[in-house]
Amino acid sequence: MRSAMPLAALVVCALARPIPAVAQETPTERTAAADVIRRVNDLERSLALPQLVARLTGKDPRRDAVVARARELMERELLAMADDITRHPEVGHKEERSVKILTDYLKAHDFAVEMGVAGLATAFVARYKNGTPGPNLGVILEYDALRGTSRDFHGDQHSAQGPVGMAAAAAVAEFLTRSKTPGTVTVYGTPAEELASPAAKTVMYSAGVFKGADVIVRSHSSTATQTPGPGFGSCCMNIDVVHYTFSGAPAHQLQAWDGRDALMGVIELFNHIDGLRKTLRPETKIQGIITEGGKAPNVVPDRAAAEFWIRYPDPIYLAQVLDRVNDAARGAALATGTRVHIDVDSSSRNGISVAALNDVPTRRRERWRRRFPASASRSIRRTAATTRSRWKRTRSARSGITASCSTPRPWPRCSTTSPPTPRIAPRCGGNSRGYRGCTPTISPHSARRIPSPTCRTRPATE
Repeated sequence: MRSAMPLAALVVCALARPIPAVAQETPTERTAAADVIRRVNDLERSLALPQLVARLTGKDPRRDAVVARARELMERELLAMADDITRHPEVGHKEERSVKILTDYLKAHDFAVEMGVAGLATAFVARYKNGTPGPNLGVILEYDALRGTSRDFHGDQHSAQGPVGMAAAAAVAEFLTRSKTPGTVTVYGTPAEELASPAAKTVMYSAGVFKGADVIVRSHSSTATQTPGPGFGSCCMNIDVVHYTFSGAPAHQLQAWDGRDALMGVIELFNHIDGLRKTLRPETKIQGIITEGGKAPNVVPDRAAAEFWIRYPDPIYLAQVLDRVNDAARGAALATGTRVHIDVDSSSRNGISVAALNDVPTRRRERWRRRFPASASRSIRRTAATTRSRWKRTRSARSGITASCSTPRPWPRCSTTSPPTPRIAPRCGGNSRGYRGCTPTISPHSARRIPSPTCRTRPATE
């Protein structure tokens, strides 16, 4: 086994003690996850994780220096870049401007860039030119915007994800060279995260783009501070993308009784789904649009289509939700005398949350909170707010295990306070258009404030 300790000490997420499964809510789910949890816990015990956790949560001036350097890069250079990308949104596979900004920065920091990997025009790999044989830290960047009806916008904060990842990559790369520590850093530019099949990361994985990486980290924001439970149900990437195509019979408006209205089949599907919602678990997310609704208002549409994205934290209950929505589509077809074709893409799935991987960053969050009192300087508050807005999820590229965890945040989420509403948008954050609305004159990071340090950490709810 290659010596990975110097670099591993710098990776924010590390293994910690096993915690009993709490993410699964039903006996069926717990049974399905039992073998996975057992194997994960056996692996953790074999690695002597408590000792490693104690080491990684102790004082380490070298690691703290790398964190300080990443923060300096964000403050001096990369926050402005994030704001610029926010103001110029580009949707999946069309992120030419954003990619140029990101790759120009990487080149300036001694990374060699390879464009168009895996046959994707806006995908790239950037390799640290001064790296040496040893552990390879991979950093994933995302940069695509959400598709809007009137204009595209950055509502999922991918505009900041690239700069955050590059700050970490550059800081670690500099450390490796300065300390003559064996190892290297590879940055992966992954386009079109907000588009469905074919998923860009899956295409890149199948093409072998990620081979050679020992650990891969990815940055993403969240609307709350929490530590996922182990097993399934760690986040939001269990998605079924479903296309419903209704077929009917055309007729002129004046003889509509001779036709069968496919558009009405789609409309009834929406109505049936609304009727289902109150009997679904609250974490269930079902969102759809009509992608085809006819050609002329004086003709009964003989073809109409809708696309739905169905999400639930664990795939077991998600399968049950999918069955119910499909039954709703069949019922809509029966009610309108039409036929429905159902095409399901279930390629997007969460990995397995290893709760032990969340212990170290959780402890470091507490340390950071104590470092940033309410009286901190304006620039410090601005940097801390950026960290809050852009917390990281890291994913291990080894052993097929994916683990979600957050990077240190300067404070906990408090049960009595919440971030103030930004000054020029009613909603500014999360997956909302308001996030884009606040960017022309005020950036998301400067729209935040540090809550009182007297607040206590809210217990994890999952």
